[in-house]
This record gives sequence, C-alpha cells and structure tokens, in this order.
Amino acid sequence: MTPRVHYNIIQQILSRKQLSQAMPGETAWSRVSVSPEPAAEHSTTFAVPAVSDALTLSSLSLEALRNASAHRTRRFELVRLSRPVPVLRRGQHFDVVIKFNEQRPFDLEKDSLRLVFSFGQNPNAVKGTQGVVSILNDSSECWPVHDGRWYGRLKNSDSNETELEIRPSADAPIGVWRLKVETGVKEESSAIPKVYEHKEQIYLLFNPWVKDDATFMEKQALLDEYVLQDVGKIWVGTYQSHWGRQWVFGQFDKAVLPAAMFVLERANLDPTIRGNPIAISRAISKLVNSNDDAGVLVGNWSGNYAAGTAPGAWTGSVKILEQYHSTKQPVQFGQCWVFAGVTTTICRALGLPSRVVTNLVSAHDSNASLTVDKYFDYNSRPLDTGDSIWNFHVWNEAWMARPDLPKGYGGWQAIDATPQETSDGVYQCGPASLQAIRQGSVGFKYDVQFLISSVNADVVYWKQDPTAEIGYRRMNASTAEVGRKILTKQANVFDATGQADMEDITWLYKAKEGSQLERSTMYNAARGSTNARRYLLQPGEAREDLVFTLNDLDKINVGDKFEINVTIKNEVDDARTLDVTLCASSVYYNGVEANLIKKAAGKFKIRPRGRDVLRLEVTPTEYLPKLVEYGMMKIFAVATVLETKQTWAAEDDFQIVKPKISVKVPEKVVAKQVSSLEFTLKNPLKTTLHNCKLQYEGPHVLTSNVTIDMDDIGPEEEITVKGDVTPVRKGKFGLVAVFSSDELHDVTGSASVENMQVEDGSRTGASTAAASGHACVFCLAAAVLERRPGCERPTTLHPLEGAGRSVHGGLNRCPLEMESGSQAMTTEVGLVFSTAETWNATFENNSTEEMNSFYFYQTEQVTVLWILFVLIVLGNSAVLAALLLDSKGRKSRMNFFIMHLAFADLSVGLISVLTDIVWRITVTWHAGHVACKLIRFSQGMVTYSSTYVLVVLSIDRYDAITHPMNFSGSWRRSRILVAVAWLLSAVFSIPLLILYEEKEIQGKLQCWIELDQWQWQVYMVLVSVSLFFIPALIITFCYAVIVITIWSKSKMLTGKKKRCHRNGSHRSKDFAYLKK
Repeated sequence: MTPRVHYNIIQQILSRKQLSQAMPGETAWSRVSVSPEPAAEHSTTFAVPAVSDALTLSSLSLEALRNASAHRTRRFELVRLSRPVPVLRRGQHFDVVIKFNEQRPFDLEKDSLRLVFSFGQNPNAVKGTQGVVSILNDSSECWPVHDGRWYGRLKNSDSNETELEIRPSADAPIGVWRLKVETGVKEESSAIPKVYEHKEQIYLLFNPWVKDDATFMEKQALLDEYVLQDVGKIWVGTYQSHWGRQWVFGQFDKAVLPAAMFVLERANLDPTIRGNPIAISRAISKLVNSNDDAGVLVGNWSGNYAAGTAPGAWTGSVKILEQYHSTKQPVQFGQCWVFAGVTTTICRALGLPSRVVTNLVSAHDSNASLTVDKYFDYNSRPLDTGDSIWNFHVWNEAWMARPDLPKGYGGWQAIDATPQETSDGVYQCGPASLQAIRQGSVGFKYDVQFLISSVNADVVYWKQDPTAEIGYRRMNASTAEVGRKILTKQANVFDATGQADMEDITWLYKAKEGSQLERSTMYNAARGSTNARRYLLQPGEAREDLVFTLNDLDKINVGDKFEINVTIKNEVDDARTLDVTLCASSVYYNGVEANLIKKAAGKFKIRPRGRDVLRLEVTPTEYLPKLVEYGMMKIFAVATVLETKQTWAAEDDFQIVKPKISVKVPEKVVAKQVSSLEFTLKNPLKTTLHNCKLQYEGPHVLTSNVTIDMDDIGPEEEITVKGDVTPVRKGKFGLVAVFSSDELHDVTGSASVENMQVEDGSRTGASTAAASGHACVFCLAAAVLERRPGCERPTTLHPLEGAGRSVHGGLNRCPLEMESGSQAMTTEVGLVFSTAETWNATFENNSTEEMNSFYFYQTEQVTVLWILFVLIVLGNSAVLAALLLDSKGRKSRMNFFIMHLAFADLSVGLISVLTDIVWRITVTWHAGHVACKLIRFSQGMVTYSSTYVLVVLSIDRYDAITHPMNFSGSWRRSRILVAVAWLLSAVFSIPLLILYEEKEIQGKLQCWIELDQWQWQVYMVLVSVSLFFIPALIITFCYAVIVITIWSKSKMLTGKKKRCHRNGSHRSKDFAYLKK
C-alpha cells in the first residue's frame, strides 16, 4: 500500500476512536473528522483487517434537477448544464441515490453507511463545518428539530440502488461543500470502511423559506421578488425628478454563483461564521468595493472613465462579476447604484433576501455630528469640508434575524457597499437595523449613526466670524432637507415604462418629517455622540428681520434656459442693506461641484416692510458646455444683513433632463429565433455627438449584453439603430438600453420583451379529433382554458384543435430546455389525452416553483375542469340511464350505437378528465409504472373509440340508405361494427402502452413519453391520420353519398308524382265524355 493509503487508514481509525470517546451514546458511524494530509514522513504501515462484505459504491447521484425543483434553485443555469451542478438550500432535505457494485440491496441491519459533508480547509463537526450523517430507518414525515446537526434516513432500497434523504443543518455555512461516503459491515466494527470520494461540488445556500434559517421571511410571497426576481429597478435622479433605472441582477447566470463564492473567499471569513447572515452581509458590503481587499468594483466620481467602463454604461451585474472572477482584479468603474446592483445580485444568488433602496437627498456626515455642515468665509464663498449632500444615494437592505440585538430589531437591515467612511478600519457599512435607525439607537451594531445621518441629518450653515467661540457663527439650519424620499421597487410588481412599481419606504427609516417623534429621535441619537451634542443641539441666531425664500426648480429640459429666484421680505420698519451672492454650478450626483456656470454678487437696500425678488438667468450656451454626467445642477444663495449680521443660506438641486431612448420591440417574439429591435434617439444639443455607443441587456432575452458602435450624431439629428434579440425561454422580460457619447452621457431606455410562442421546431403538438354535434361545451371550455401561461399553440392550428373532443383527447408536447455551455439541448416530451390539451408538458426553462405559481393551482383552470367533468359524467350518464330504462329503446339498433358512444364519452370523463384533475392537485405521478402504461393506453382507447363509434354509425347509415334492399338490420351486424370500432381503438393505442414510462422530470415523477424530433413528427402524423383524417374522410364520404342518394331518390319520386297527376287528369276527361 502507498503511504497515502496507510495514512488514510490510520486517520479513520483514530477519528472513530476519538469520536466514540467524545460522544458517548452515538454509534461509531455517526460522526467523523477530516484533517489535512501530513507530510509523507509521518506515514507508516499499519496492518488493518479489510472489510469482507462491505458494499462497494459504484456511483452516487445528488439528483441535481429533482432537488433543485424542491429547493427553488431550478433557475440556476449551473443546474441546467449537461452535467448539472447541485445547488441546494440548507435546512431542507434533499435526495441522494447510491448504486453499489453488489447485486443486493442495502440492509440497514447489516450494512453501515455514513455520508460526510465537509466545508473549508479544516472541517469539524463540532464547529459546524462538517456534517456527518448516520442513516436512520425512519419513514415518518417529521424530521427531528433543527439542532445544528445533519440528519439522514433511508427512503428506498431496491436491488443495488439505495435512495436516501439528507437534511443539512439550518445554520450550516454557506458555500461549496464536499462529500465522501463510507461503507462497512456492522459486525466487523474493527475493519476499515470503504471510502468513496465524490468529486462533484455542492453549493449550499441560505433558505429563507425554512423557519429555522436566520434569513426566514414569514411573508413568503415576497421571496419571489427579493430572492427569485432577476430584473429590477434602481431609482435615480433628484427629489423633484426621479425615475426607475432598470437593472439586470442576473443571479441565476452560470457565472454568478461561482463569482459570489469567490467574493466570500476573498473576505477571509472564518468558516465557522459563514452561515451567519450578519457576517456574510457585512463582508459583502466590504468586498463589493475595492478600497481595502481588491474587491469587485473601483469607485469613480471624477467623470474621467477612460481606463474602464463609465458607471452609467453598465446595465447589469453579470458582466461585472464575470470579469472580476476571471481576471481576479477589480472592475473599473462603479458608483453607488452599480455597487448596490452588484450587492443585490450576490445576496440573491446566496439566498439572502435583498432589495435596492434609494435615498433622495442623502447626507454624507463625515464627523459623526448628525449634521451636514456648510461653511462660508467672510466673502460668502463656500469652503470645502468633508460633509456633503448627494442628490441620491443607493444602498441595500437584507432580511435577517438579529440575535445580537434586543428583540424586535430583526427584519430589514441596511448595508452599503459604496465606500464613503470606514467602519472598524475598512470601507464597509452595516448591517444596521432599520428599527434602530428609526428609533435613533446609535449604540447598536453596525453603523446605525451613519445611516441616521444619511436619512435625517440637519443641514447647518456656518459663516466665518472671529468673534464666535469656534471661529464660525451659525447662520441657519434646515431640518427637513435630507431624506426627502426613500424608495424601492414594489414587490412582485413591474412597470417597464412607468413608475407604478415604485414604493415609498421613508416611514421605515424615520417618523414623519417635522413631527415631535422625528425630532425626539434625533435628540435621542445626539445624546450618544459628542459631536452631535456640540453641533446639532447648538442654538441658532434668534433675531431674523428678513425672510428669504429660494424658489425650487423641478427639472429643466436640456436646451432650455432657467432662472434663479430669491424672494426677500423685510418684516421691520427700517430699511436693510443686503450683501447677496447667487450662483449656479454643475455637480456630480454625490454633491461635489464640477463647474461654476454663473455667479452674481452685490449689495442693495430693501425698503421698510418691502418685498423684492432677485433673479439670475442662465442660458443653454452658458450651461451646456459645463454639464457633467446625469445633468445635475445646484443653485446656491447666501445673504447677509449688514445692520444686524443676520445671515441666510440655501441651496437647491435639480436636473437637466435628457431625452429617452425609444425601444421598439416586435409584437410577437419567438423563443430561439432572432427578432429585430429598433432604438431611436434624438440629439437634443446643437453640437455633434462623438464616440457614440449603445449598450443593451436583458436576462433570458440575450446571452450577454450587446454593445453597438454608432456613427457621430449631428446637431438635433434623430437616429435609429437596429439590434437583435433571441429569447431563450417563454415569458415577459425587461430589456435595458444605455447610450453614451463624449458630449451626452447616461441616456437610457427600456422595454418589455414578451415571448408569446415557442420556436417552430419545438412547438406544441396539436391534439386533434373528429368533430361531433355534442362537443360544443368542450369548445367553450377550450376557449376559457386558452388563457394559460404554459406552452403556446403553434401558429397554424388544425381545423378542430382546441375544440370538440380535442379538449379531452390529444397529444401534447413542449420542449424541456437545458443549457450546456453555449449550446441548448431540446428534449421533446409529451403527455397524451390531457383534458387541457398542452398543459401536461414541461415549461421551457421554468422551475417547479414557477409552474406552481403560474399554472398548476390557478383556480379558474381547475374549476373549468371540474365543470367539464360534471357535464361529461352527468350528461352521458343520463343518456345511458334513459336508454337502459327504456325497454323498447333497447331493441333499437340506433340506440345501441348511441349507447356505446355515450359510454365512450363517459369513459373520457372518468379516465382522462378526472385523472388530469388529480394530477393537477398532486403534480407528481403516484400510480406507478404499470398504471402509467395502462391509464395512458385506456385514455387513448376511449378517445379513439369515441371517434370510431361515430365512424361505424356512419357506415351503418350509409349501408341502410344506399342499399336498402340488401341491407341487413341484424343485431349481429351492429355488434360486429361496434366491436371493430373498439378493436381499432385498442390497436391504435398500443404505441401509448409501449412508449409511456414513469420518468423523473424536473425532480418529480411523471408519466412521460420521450421521443426525438423526427420520431415525434412521425408519431404526430400517425396520430393525426388515425384520429382525424381517416375518420373524417370515411364520415364525409358516407354522409356525402347519403345526401346524394336521398336527393336523387327525392327527385325521382317528385317526377313520378307529376306524371301521375297528368295521367289522372286525362282519364277524368275521358270518363266525362263517355258519360255524356
């Protein structure tokens, strides 16, 4: 044996011995510890008896697709690769299938089986980084309470295949786990077990659907938004003019989850706290910026982005994380909404509920004073300080319990990845409880005081004064300027072009502005901060003879002029002399001045009790050359009353509004087919735009974002650019476009792309059947049920598709898409004779949770099916009862045919409709393999019989009318015709008996048929011919001949009557003549 084998044997023996001593009462197989392999010189030979009868594991499957459906991870592209990667959520059981070389089942009484799940470099069961599973023979539905341990139980053992259920701990570390399996024989306790090392990585995520997880959210419908939604909005702009900028989070992209794990690895968190959402979220806020640990994004607010990508050019997180993971270097560049978008992507990928939050008019308090202090010199010129006010600032909230805080402080926690101020020596912020922020509890972790300042700081103006105690005299303060509105996207609502999905959550951060409770909160916070007590609580000047008002501007269209207006009112009987300064500047969105555009200063007098207005006009030629990205402007006014030393200052931010990109999307977009888009933009400037680029992106619409280099755009020129889109799955998705040039930045547009069909090669198979007069109720039902979100109908339908008996008899088909790298594999699947035609087929790229949400449990569908079932059963039962109770009617040959037709239709209701209703409730096939074949065969047989009884009835009527002299009306003939109808129905249904099998589809057992594309086409042709065309031709021929025969016979009889009438008249005249 090699030194490695000797070492492994010794380690396993020692581990078993240590664990049996450390944990009395447990079996030797219930725990294991794994240590890193030492150097070769420590390995020595050691004679150990081998296991004679121990089972040898040949393969192990973590059933990635099946488990993903149950764990709500089906949408991760990693799960849908050609070799699916298991993505699981903690605290919820999953299935493992093990096959052994020996041709005997696993015996729990004889065999020992242990699964060891390990995390990190030095896994330890006691520290929670190792899960050791002893298999229990427990068939109960209830699992043990969550106690930090992993559990497993035997689900099924048949032949050489064993199926297990494993439940990880609800507080297990988040990340990539490893698995090994040990087998042995319980009687040979001294023997060394056989070890199987599973090479497959296992991703384990937070599970907010499980109550014992620290991220559990009671209102679980919100998780569809905060964990599963991969497109959202980030609100940007000013308080007066803001809009929702669409952002593609893309957390299910195959590049994202590995990148998120890479981010966590760079955080260097101890593996023992990798299951703590508090530590995880704080680490994310640190690693999304690059200031300390070479994190994801480099922040840049300079306006110079030549070394990378301008923040406004990003449309989503995927490309950023993909580049970061591949290069291992920070990506250039980002600003607050980009940091927040990437943070949301990482959080949702890890299963941590998260949302993006925008604070309109956000304070940056650099000295923990709970104020933003604005300083001016003697000449009213502003002085540069560390404090600033951002037009908007974007951060995140993550949902979690806070056991480190008093009860009631869990729930939404604010985290901010934008590097503003350090916390514990590095650029990170949060998690800060929103309840703590609202109550002013600055002593609670983490960074509560900084967030209070961000949403509710007072803005205080100071002017240089050598006579003042601190060298500056307080002029005035504004208590309502900061935190004007705090916004997020409303859960489970999406408005691609408007703001109907905007949600105002200001009340979560602070009480109503100006209320006594709001002021009390600030004073409560100030008591916990020395600087706050010094600045926030300092009184201002008491005497104010003049009242100043700066008129706010909402927004200005680019190219329009604007005015700064200051209204002054003198409230005393004396004239006053004023020293006033008005200025307009372009600013970056974080409040930093970019360019001074225009300034005016001077002295003038205002009469006693007088009122005056100062105006400063700014023209487009003055501000356009000095605009910076996002078109943010700041107007500022400072005034001093020379006689009383009263001073006043105010400022207002507004935006120069840029045009929007018009995105034209085709009405019909087909999956896997290229569709054209049109982007239209008008240059609002009187100068040419250079270095023009258009970038657009959309999940499930594009495999990656697309950049189009455009020609220069002339002054006030309108240009249209064409692009392509290729949806990869059915549904309605957002598309985001951004235009940039040297002169005009951050011009955005968006649209919704709705894929209404599946591609031509993968369309739903048409379910067809013969028409009949008693089928009108099914036509109505088909029309109601047509409003389904499942697989779409083909563009060209068969004449009777969706009507008549095709509702309860037919062949359904949809593609099951699975990504493999850049290739897409389409597996054709189908279910036959479902009541609602195509409903039993697989949804393209959809997870089980999506199907449950949008399809299986829709009330109207199940209701209509029940109505159909009742009508079919009652109607046909009534017909059968009437015929059976009528002794004379039973002797009628026609009633004999009608009785079989009613029986066939009744069977359709009982066998097809009823089983479909049951399937919609259970979702999974529970009847077994044999029943699968028999029921599908029976469904086909009764559907064919319903058609072919009509055929033989038509033949019987044809023979009776066209050959009345040779027609035999014997019962024997009628029975033979009906028997032939049922026999043909059975023969045509034999393929269903052969093809249908019980299969696992998307993690659930289904009664399934699986054919290649050409096989499916051949089969569909055969079904159409046998179920529709042949019966239709026979019935058409029979009744056509019947009609012709009746018409010709009727014409002959009419001619004979006329001749008889004429002959009768002549004879009457002859008799009269003779009589005379």
